[in-house]
Amino acid sequence: MLEVRAARHGDAPALDALGAAPEAGVFVLEKNGAVIGALTLRAGEIFGCAVAPEWRGRGYGTFLLRRALRAAGPGPVCTQTPPGNAAMEALLRRCGFRPQEQALPAAGEEPARAREAGAAAGPLSLPQKWVRGAPDGDGENALAVAHAFLRTHVRPGAFALDATAGNGHDTLFLCRLVGAAGRVLAFDVQPQAVENTNARLRENGCGQVGRAVLDSHANLAAYAAPGSVDAAVFNLGYLPGGDHGVFTTPGVSVPAMRTALELLRPGGVMTVCVYYGGPQGMAEKDAVLAFLTGLRDTRPIMSATETAYVKNTKLYDLRLISTIGFDADDVAAVQKADGVVAAAGSVNADFIWQHDNKERVYRAHMLTDNINEPVLTAGRMPENGSECLIDSSRFSEDMIGQTIEISDSNDEDTKKNFKYSTYTVVGLADSPLYIHTLRGTTSLGDGTLQGFVLIPEDGFDFEYYTELYVTCTDEFPLYSDDYDDYIDTFSDTVESAATASVNARFDRLTSDGKAEISDAENELNDKKAEAETELADAKAQLDDAKETITSGEAELADAKKQLDDAKAQLDAGAEQIQPGFTSWESALQSGFDAYYSGKQQLEDALAESQAQIDAGYAQLQENEKLYTEKYAEFTSGKEQYEAGLAAAKDARTQIDAARADLNEKKAQLTAGFAALDEAQAQLDAVKDALDPAEAEAQQTALDMQRAALNQNQTQLDDAEAVLNEQDAALTAQEAQLTETGKQLDEAETALSQMRTLLDVGQNDYTDGIAQLEYQRKTQTAKLDEAYNSLITFQNGIKEYNEGLASYNDGVKELADGKAEYEDGLKDYEDGKKKFDEQISDAEQKIADAKQKLADLKKPELYVLTRDTNAGYVSFESDSTIVEKLSGLFPIFFFLIAALVCSTTMTRMIDDERTQIGTLRALGYSRGSILAKYLLYSGSAAALGCVIGYFAGGYVFPFVIWTAYGMLYSIPGFVILYDPMLFVIALAASLLCSAGTTYLALRIEMQNMPANLIRPKTPAAGKRIFLERITPLWKRLKFLHKVSLRNIFRFKKRMIMMILGIAGCTALVLTGFGIHDSVANIANFQFDDIQKYDVSAQFSDTLTEDKINEVESDHKSELDAATAVQMTSGDVTGDSITKSAYIVASDDPAITDIFDLHIDGETVPYPGKGEVLLTEKLAELTDIKIGDTVTVSVSDTEKAELKVAGLVENYVQNYLYMTGETYATIADKGYEPKTLLLRVNDSADEYALSAALSKTDGVSSVSVVTDTRNMIDQMMQSLNYVVALVLISAGALAFIVLFNLGNINLTERVREIATIKVLGFHSGETGAYVFRENIILSMMGIVVGLPLGVLLHTFVLMQIRVDMVSFKAVIAPVSFLLTVVMVVLFTVITDLVMRKKIAKIDMAESLKSIE
Repeated sequence: MLEVRAARHGDAPALDALGAAPEAGVFVLEKNGAVIGALTLRAGEIFGCAVAPEWRGRGYGTFLLRRALRAAGPGPVCTQTPPGNAAMEALLRRCGFRPQEQALPAAGEEPARAREAGAAAGPLSLPQKWVRGAPDGDGENALAVAHAFLRTHVRPGAFALDATAGNGHDTLFLCRLVGAAGRVLAFDVQPQAVENTNARLRENGCGQVGRAVLDSHANLAAYAAPGSVDAAVFNLGYLPGGDHGVFTTPGVSVPAMRTALELLRPGGVMTVCVYYGGPQGMAEKDAVLAFLTGLRDTRPIMSATETAYVKNTKLYDLRLISTIGFDADDVAAVQKADGVVAAAGSVNADFIWQHDNKERVYRAHMLTDNINEPVLTAGRMPENGSECLIDSSRFSEDMIGQTIEISDSNDEDTKKNFKYSTYTVVGLADSPLYIHTLRGTTSLGDGTLQGFVLIPEDGFDFEYYTELYVTCTDEFPLYSDDYDDYIDTFSDTVESAATASVNARFDRLTSDGKAEISDAENELNDKKAEAETELADAKAQLDDAKETITSGEAELADAKKQLDDAKAQLDAGAEQIQPGFTSWESALQSGFDAYYSGKQQLEDALAESQAQIDAGYAQLQENEKLYTEKYAEFTSGKEQYEAGLAAAKDARTQIDAARADLNEKKAQLTAGFAALDEAQAQLDAVKDALDPAEAEAQQTALDMQRAALNQNQTQLDDAEAVLNEQDAALTAQEAQLTETGKQLDEAETALSQMRTLLDVGQNDYTDGIAQLEYQRKTQTAKLDEAYNSLITFQNGIKEYNEGLASYNDGVKELADGKAEYEDGLKDYEDGKKKFDEQISDAEQKIADAKQKLADLKKPELYVLTRDTNAGYVSFESDSTIVEKLSGLFPIFFFLIAALVCSTTMTRMIDDERTQIGTLRALGYSRGSILAKYLLYSGSAAALGCVIGYFAGGYVFPFVIWTAYGMLYSIPGFVILYDPMLFVIALAASLLCSAGTTYLALRIEMQNMPANLIRPKTPAAGKRIFLERITPLWKRLKFLHKVSLRNIFRFKKRMIMMILGIAGCTALVLTGFGIHDSVANIANFQFDDIQKYDVSAQFSDTLTEDKINEVESDHKSELDAATAVQMTSGDVTGDSITKSAYIVASDDPAITDIFDLHIDGETVPYPGKGEVLLTEKLAELTDIKIGDTVTVSVSDTEKAELKVAGLVENYVQNYLYMTGETYATIADKGYEPKTLLLRVNDSADEYALSAALSKTDGVSSVSVVTDTRNMIDQMMQSLNYVVALVLISAGALAFIVLFNLGNINLTERVREIATIKVLGFHSGETGAYVFRENIILSMMGIVVGLPLGVLLHTFVLMQIRVDMVSFKAVIAPVSFLLTVVMVVLFTVITDLVMRKKIAKIDMAESLKSIE
């Protein structure tokens, strides 16, 4: 156990070790009987704080400091810290200290407190001064305090969130705090707010630091990581100058604040200002439910009920969140931490469920053992992962047995969180996680969380726990300082254990990640090298093919040139042979015809000559002719043979080169297939160890490579087939040439022999006929030349045709080669591009993984307490309000009770003064007589106190608990009786009864016994005031005169009766009046002042044409419409500044929408340079009509305006001015963007809203009826409380009337007996007696009604808030009901008393002696 106490002398040894002494102002921290810490606090200053080394770092210093500060009381406390002691500074800030600038000590000076504290005093000795106390200055509003707080906590370079941008004032404030190195994000759901905020930031040079986004603060987590935010700011309400139908609500704001806490880094801060005016603000503040509680036991009973619920369900004490989640080892480590009772990992996930033909969002929570246990209200607990419990406050028992389906509209990430797609509902339950009936918000669907679902752990599919719940001892009361202090220390212990475990797991994860990245890099490098080799081979093949194509193109070009030259020569030859030839063939034939003709002529001539010379030589000539022909043929064939042989040799060389290249490519392809098979084998060997996705990706890459190799194989096979065809053709050609060569050799041999013979004969012939030979030779030479030319021409034609065919074949082959090359090149480029992309992707993934690993920071751990549970905190707030107001009405009840007791006991003492005198005469002492009556009155008071305490202690809290049951899902009701409260109530009861008895007896005891025995002298008769009014008095009946004399004669009785009835009347009227004032706020605001039904917000400034267009389109639905600019601003009087909403308009129809009045009199709309203020705003700023005030919309945009008047208003504070006046304040001038519309009685405002939302330029539309409906629902629980107060007041009124009537009757028994003896019948006797009661009741009512008005006003004064003006109004029907109730109780009392009158014994009553 931990205890903080003052030091004692017995603590000296332990204190000495801590550097302290057992002197005044020293507090010690004792744990299990041992002193482990000490703190010196004297005269409002802390001089030293120390904790034993073995206990440091566990939060004990915080615990000690807070307890010591509590003991010091609320006064100012200061201390000092050395520079740079961040831990101590954070501790001081958490405990409410703030830094204060002070001058450094002069050189050589040592602060006295440092010398006094000594070394053991800890780091509290140098010039940074810290103070704790109320914020500087009195009268600061909540916003000023929040800004002062932020100034001391937000540093340059920080990251801040403005969760409610509004018009950007706080966003700009945060930007200036964080500076150029910082960052600010603001959020709002209204485009106008986002536009205004961004414009304000740009105008003030902060556009690069902060920005506003159009999104709800429910989605803060989408913009910041947990533990990354230094400050978060919430200003709850609605946008000043925006649509007042769009506002923050508890269902969104509370979860958003919970999210913001999770986003804050350790030491981060959050401020929340609740402008709880207006219906929406009242819902958030939830304060109206505390009206008229009237019983001090209610708050303790509410707390006890919640305590029992929290203990039974084992609600978590701490909720841990880590940026890397938790695993079972983390949970086990936390479970072992000091003080941990239970620890359990858990997960939750939001999902969409199609239910009742609507998509709704629910939150699934994991069922945990011994923590956050649900309360089963129907059905049974789940037995497997496919079963679940559902929210009992959202579903009926009919759902049991049905299924919940994870809708297809959920994204894949959401679906992956759940192991099953459907879950069977087996029961209904309440969860301690949702104490409040509001379920919060979500980023799915419409943003509203409809309820919760509880699923066993095996129904989820998470890799790790997203949160970790922890419970500790339950010996401390909820919401107590002891509990808060213990949790501070306990959370440090848990955080230390969790941090160590999470960090160890983080180190393991980072180590595994580095190993995986290294393996991925090695694998990538291997595959990269292999692929690069294959690409290089393919590139080489393409380059060879390109070179071949280039060479072929050059050869074809040469061949084409040769063909062109040959054609030109052939054309020239044909022209010589046959001018104007038609074809080479015709020219050739013509040449041969001419040749043979000439030759024949020559031969004929030679033959004739030869016949004359030598007939024998004719044969020789014929042989010579034959030889010549044969030789010509041989020569032609030889030339053709040699040309063909050369061509065949070239073709063979090309084919051999192509075959060698083909063989090389086939070898490369075979090597590629071998490498691919090896890679496939490697992949098959490691495939099971790889990630399936990675394995599939690698297999796909290998398959693509195999496909590419197969394609290359096909191409090589095709090329080989072509080459084989060419080789076969060439081989056939070579064989033919070989045969031709043999024939030519044989022909050459025959010709050689023939030539020899001819030469011999020729010699003989030459010698014989020289002249003839000469002629023959000359003519033969010419013929031979012509013949050779023709042969050459013929061969040229043949060669040309063959060359042309060969050229065409080459062109076709080159085209085919080019196409094949282009295909190969494209395949290569595609493959290389794909390779580069794959390598780049893989390298990028590795780089990203490395960067992600490098960017990983040590996991951040967030330890959240129950204060982040909206229902838990809201319950504390509501019960605290009940506690604060519970002392108000008991005072009035006790005052009236004291009045009744005083009257009763005084009358009793007067009636029994004869008995008192007799007892005195008989010798009884004053003490014994006093004891008798004190015992009587005390016993009656004690009995009444016991009955009232125990009966009221149940009924009142039960009724109020029932009212609060509409807001909280806490089953059960705990009966709790506070002994101290009973003692106080008993003491008050005894004081009222016994005290009055004592005072009355003390006066009587001063008389002698003889005087006491005699009856008290009757009061002297005298004229009453009414007798002086002669005309009235004469017209009264005798008995009426007697009644009036009796009333005014016994003034004490009259006063007591009037006061009793008046007090009860005031209480009843106050109950009705509070209901009228609070429940009718919406009616006062929206029926009497703001008379619009629909508000349309436009993105651009409204023009006359646009307004006319809207009015024209909806003419049949509208009564009035006006364009306004609505924004927020500040108004400053002499010294006080308050925020308010500015309504600016130049539209004359503004007075049709806003009924500006005060006390029933219309207030004219202000002119230029003037402004109207609402009454509450004027009251808060101490401004009066005629004063000059400063109105500002920013730090630089302001103007001084004259207050032209004050107007009534009940929700928020407003300023009314013209657009021309507003233009003198705002730099942008007057820009109306809001159109306010009032519909006629026959129109449907929701239909109008739907139509307007489709209009161009409309950014949002809201309907006022939604706000009013929300207020009506909120006020339902108020009726219970009001009814309770009315019943109590009515019962008290009956008791007062009955008691006073009974006393009156007892005092007048002899008088009543006398008039009955005189002949008065029962009716006359009753009328005579009770006429006085009725008159006194009427007088009490007359006095009580104005007293009730004053009491009603007083109560409203006690619950006043800045943003709401409760109209002190009591409806006429409330006055009537009050009068009827009091009169009814008077009549009932009279009827009861009549029976008592009838029982009076006249004889006995008249026997009494004087």
